[in-house]
Amino acid sequence: MISQASRFRLTLLALLALSSVLSGARAQAPETEIGTLSFVIENDYFARTDQNYTNGWRLQYLRPKGAVSDLTDWLGQTFLDVADETRIYEGVSVGQNLFTPRDITDPDPQPGEHPYAGYLYLEFAGVVDRTSAVDTLTLQLGVVGPLAMGEFTQNTVHQLIASEIAKGWDNQLSNEPVLLLSFDRTWRVWRESREYNFDVLPSAGVSIGNIRTEGRLGFTARFGPDLQDDLGPPRIRPSLAGGGFIAGAPDFNWYFFTGFQARGVAKNLVLDGNNFTESARVDKRNFVFEADAGIAIHIGGFRLAYTMVRRSREFDTQQDPHYFAAISLTTRY
Repeated sequence: MISQASRFRLTLLALLALSSVLSGARAQAPETEIGTLSFVIENDYFARTDQNYTNGWRLQYLRPKGAVSDLTDWLGQTFLDVADETRIYEGVSVGQNLFTPRDITDPDPQPGEHPYAGYLYLEFAGVVDRTSAVDTLTLQLGVVGPLAMGEFTQNTVHQLIASEIAKGWDNQLSNEPVLLLSFDRTWRVWRESREYNFDVLPSAGVSIGNIRTEGRLGFTARFGPDLQDDLGPPRIRPSLAGGGFIAGAPDFNWYFFTGFQARGVAKNLVLDGNNFTESARVDKRNFVFEADAGIAIHIGGFRLAYTMVRRSREFDTQQDPHYFAAISLTTRY
């Protein structure tokens, strides 16, 4: 297991390195705003575990509203009912999710435990920012299996931090291409404007694909002195996610947030196993619930957020709910 001191040093070094990179990019950018860059990492070592959904990361770039391709403009008009391209963000992301059983030191198959799986993907997004709601349409193209480089990522990091090496990746899911189409709407329904503000952002969404097919309902509530219309910090699917962008803010700002999401899951490849070949599998649960809470801090053009997450059991033989944390850094430049 990773020591508390190692966890703290790893987190601090990662944040300092990423902040340095983003600061350099921002300093070299032209005077006009050219987009929003965000990085989010989710990991369960904050909860002293190394199992199930054990790690995820995503790097996203959003172009400014209106600076979209003809294809994104057409998709917005055709599927999202928006005629004004100045309301549309266009984005691209790359990310990776890792899943392991509880005992990563056992090289043999572990029936009843979460199968080993890595998922590597490229995501294209169109985000429509209306006054009353934000619509997000995304397409993920990726791969599950050895080509997703889950073993390389996990064991390289574990070697760097002197943690246990995962020995069971030979039992991971086989290579399989992935296609995932998702749509989410978040409503701006109510805000209490006083010295300290409070708002509630209900959301609903659906995903259809060979890796995940589900419907979801949830909400985010925020409290702070100057709430912006950014919908909260970014997360990694299938979790509650902010808009990925940040609005203009004072030199220093903060808010607390909490959220809840219920998902009806018809398909989850990393639990159900490969679609076309024999592989490890477990009996998934069709209803999954997730609660989170955290804090977001704006400093100049940056937003740093920390989120603690509790996810209910996702398969029948899972012993306990899963706990993990997310750290995100977002910048406008």
